[in-house]
Amino acid sequence: MNAVTRFAVLALACGLTAALTALLFLQRDMIADADRGDTDIMAAIRAHPAELLAVVRAAADDERAEALRAEWKKQISGTPVLAPDPTRAVHGEEGPLVTVFTDFDCAWCRRAHALYKGLSWRVTRRYLASNAADRKAAACAVGLEAADPETGERFHSLLMEDAERSWKDPARTDAVLTDMMVRAGFPREKCAALLNDPRWTDVIARDAETARKLRIDATPAFVIDGRITVRGTVPARLMQEALTLASQHPAHASQGGK
Repeated sequence: MNAVTRFAVLALACGLTAALTALLFLQRDMIADADRGDTDIMAAIRAHPAELLAVVRAAADDERAEALRAEWKKQISGTPVLAPDPTRAVHGEEGPLVTVFTDFDCAWCRRAHALYKGLSWRVTRRYLASNAADRKAAACAVGLEAADPETGERFHSLLMEDAERSWKDPARTDAVLTDMMVRAGFPREKCAALLNDPRWTDVIARDAETARKLRIDATPAFVIDGRITVRGTVPARLMQEALTLASQHPAHASQGGK
């Protein structure tokens, strides 16, 4: 049983205990009558499924948050695991530098894209893609960021917000990506050259190797200030806590990364 599983089990146990306690208080007048017994307790639970679920979820969320905070405090005092890449575009002007490992075809990545808008951070992106169409979209994003970071940012948002994911049809991939690049502000006459430039495909392959070395095998994942690794789409308040922790304890310039 790994640490995540142990915390999940503990969270569930705590949640069920808290839920039963809460429901006992809700039904204290009824339960004060000893003759009504366990049958009425179960009836009370069945009568309040939403309350039970809410308490269990809250307990699990609190348990996970505490586990994450403890892990981040360990990481913040350690040696950076990821150095900034000067060849990659950085979006934003304030806050710690965050490397985001993401995928346009990932529902949780799209949720994170919407959830974390407005946070004070400087973001650089690395793409992990599982099929040819996604890798081509990611390569376009990297190429556009290299050509013009603002255009690249708009293109990234267009792909993240494309609920139909129309670029995934192999017969239409090039046409859809071209249209999106033009919508983002890139000259149409330059799109074909960017789509077929092997440099950006090579970058995507290096992103995958970097993720492997960091034991990142799913998206989204966030490496804050080269030290704090946040896996998955955590609540915005927790992401803000991680950002604040990194800001309060900046990495020493003498420390290296990979």
